[in-house]
Amino acid sequence: MTFIELTNIIKKDIPIHYRREFTGSAVFATGEQEQMANDVHFVIEYDHSGAFDVRVNFIEPAGKDHHTAVVLLKKHIIELEKKGALKKY
Repeated sequence: MTFIELTNIIKKDIPIHYRREFTGSAVFATGEQEQMANDVHFVIEYDHSGAFDVRVNFIEPAGKDHHTAVVLLKKHIIELEKKGALKKY
């Protein structure tokens, strides 16, 4: 399984300044020509030192490779957050 892209990102409006919540669709390649898209909910939460944690929940399980999908998606979200790419949402 490989991660392809995260699309349709929508930020939820919440009043907590140190937490940001999003929904979107994660696309994975599961074989040579097979792709699957899963709706996801993810949270980025900062602590008092400025470090952050990412939590990912799939709306429907990602099948037998669920754990791999979570790890790949979290890695991508961390990269986006470090680049500041999620601030535009």
